[in-house]
Amino acid sequence: MIFDFIAYIYFVLILVLIGCYLCILMNWDLVSTDAVAMIRHIIQGLIAIYLLLRFHPFQNKVVILKGSDVDIIFASATFLLFHFMVESYSK
Repeated sequence: MIFDFIAYIYFVLILVLIGCYLCILMNWDLVSTDAVAMIRHIIQGLIAIYLLLRFHPFQNKVVILKGSDVDIIFASATFLLFHFMVESYSK
């Protein structure tokens, strides 16, 4: 239940971040770079919390990946790659 809520917030923040990046790349003054950095840090924190809670090594059972887990892993990898490309481009 909490994993689904974290996943929902995570996906919404990913869409907001992509929109902010597009506004910055189009030179629209709708969002500041400080706001983008804050959103990016929140997303990274959510990734860490989700992965720590879901896949911690102290579980007594075998972890079986659900559909939402696969979505989170794919979205996290996409976020990290997109973030790496944007940071490399901006320097």
